[in-house]
Amino acid sequence: MKVFICGPARHGKDTVADILKTNYGLSHESSSHFCMRLFLRDALEAQYGLQYDSEEDCFQDRVNHRKAWYDLIRGYNLEEGDRARLTKALFAERDIYVGIRDREEFLTARDLSDLAIWVDARPRLDITGQEEAFADKLVQEKDCDVTLKNDGTYADLQWKVLRLFGNLPLL
Repeated sequence: MKVFICGPARHGKDTVADILKTNYGLSHESSSHFCMRLFLRDALEAQYGLQYDSEEDCFQDRVNHRKAWYDLIRGYNLEEGDRARLTKALFAERDIYVGIRDREEFLTARDLSDLAIWVDARPRLDITGQEEAFADKLVQEKDCDVTLKNDGTYADLQWKVLRLFGNLPLL
């Protein structure tokens, strides 16, 4: 099974992926971490002059450079003229693509997955911020198959995920 988990920053996408890993054995890696490991750290250092002491430092700094990360990931997909390039690489290693951002990449790669989940923590979290300037280029809730409202406790979210995947056998 291949799953996209989409939604705004800090709305619980990785938490949903962790629930799926724990209960169904589906593998995942944050797309930000995957890209950083694959090419992004080097590109940030070369193109933006950013220097990091470790992968963890680079990963934690992503919130300060959302647009740069977005542009570099988008560019990675365009280098070989394959908007699904990153999706193919990630799905070759993992079952879940957590945090796909570019709408064109998503729509191009949509048929490579079985399900697209939108995780939404509004109104609990404010979604305004650095992404407003390019929000029209991001995956949208209407693009996904289902929306999980992350508006309660961890137990509430876990129950929603287990109910959504209820037909799959638990580990």
